[in-house]
Amino acid sequence: MNIKEKKTQSIIRRFDLCKSITKSSINSLLARYSIDPTVITDNFQSLFFNQPSQSPSIIKWHITSKCNCDCIFCYQHGLGEEDLKTSHINTITRQICDSKICFVVLTGGEVFLSKDIFNILKSLKKHRKAVIILTNGILLEEFSNEIVNLGVEQLSISIDSHIPEMHDRFRNHKGAFEKILKGIEAIKKKRNGGRPNIAIRAVILKENIQQIEEYINFFKDKVDEISFAPLQIPFSENLNCKEINLNKEDGIKLKKIIAGLEEKFSFFKLPYYKLMPQFITDPRALLNNNLFRCMGYSFILTIKNNGDVFLCPHMKKAFEDGKIHFNARLGNVKHDKLLDLWKSKRCFLIQQYLKSAKNKCICWCTTDNINTEFAGYFKN
Repeated sequence: MNIKEKKTQSIIRRFDLCKSITKSSINSLLARYSIDPTVITDNFQSLFFNQPSQSPSIIKWHITSKCNCDCIFCYQHGLGEEDLKTSHINTITRQICDSKICFVVLTGGEVFLSKDIFNILKSLKKHRKAVIILTNGILLEEFSNEIVNLGVEQLSISIDSHIPEMHDRFRNHKGAFEKILKGIEAIKKKRNGGRPNIAIRAVILKENIQQIEEYINFFKDKVDEISFAPLQIPFSENLNCKEINLNKEDGIKLKKIIAGLEEKFSFFKLPYYKLMPQFITDPRALLNNNLFRCMGYSFILTIKNNGDVFLCPHMKKAFEDGKIHFNARLGNVKHDKLLDLWKSKRCFLIQQYLKSAKNKCICWCTTDNINTEFAGYFKN
């Protein structure tokens, strides 16, 4: 087989794999959400064929820096600049509503401290966008009617322990745990057809690493989904987290814990969990052995509370015209349109850099399963 024939066969295999993965992923999403699959297909083709796409599938929007917790490991303390004015927020919302963007992830700070939150939700739901809210859960009971009536698809709630005192201490908010449970019950009583889906997520730390099974057993009949994530130290490097974060010994311990839970709880069989201990013990090996690549930003665009737009807001380097520099900011919604930023040459080059072997940044977030699922495909 000559070089041309080999290249042709490689393209055919890539196309078949792209079709298979795209079809499987979209069918899974369509089973849960009423979305237009066109953009997701376009994003997958961009990921596999190194061609620009016309729109992100997902917007992650930090709508406020205000928060009613002071979490000991929070890497968002530095959101800093003032939140956008309502006029700018309305402009962003209109741009999202007029686009083919499928999912909007609203986060903060604490989402429910934004004075604009319910106007945003009304507009997004009127235009059939699937909305996921990341929240500390403290205000869920107070706003349960609005959340259910507006048709939010999912609430993703931070709960780091099933022991009230431990969770409250991690979040620096006395009584937070009880408020969350009351909020969850209020939502469950009022929702119809299982909407919103109630998901909880815990950060694994030294103090709670041995409580994972107890945590699951406590919450499994109270919520719809449970997930875990390690502390993202690359993002928290300015914080004093060494005393609470997992070290290599804890990573070895976590590997045994996850292996013991696989048969009881099938989600621990996912590569995201099976490789998580190695993220703690030797993250560079994941990159060097092609077990992780940063691919999520072929789908996601991030808006910070001050209007700055990024692919990944945490990356320190970006690619532009083949040169590495230290500003990954694409623009600002005060004077730039979201889709113009997404379709820019700068954005495409950063996407190429992020998924390449040159990118040595690694994180481990529950929304980034794609980074481990398809990493081996990009080994060359």
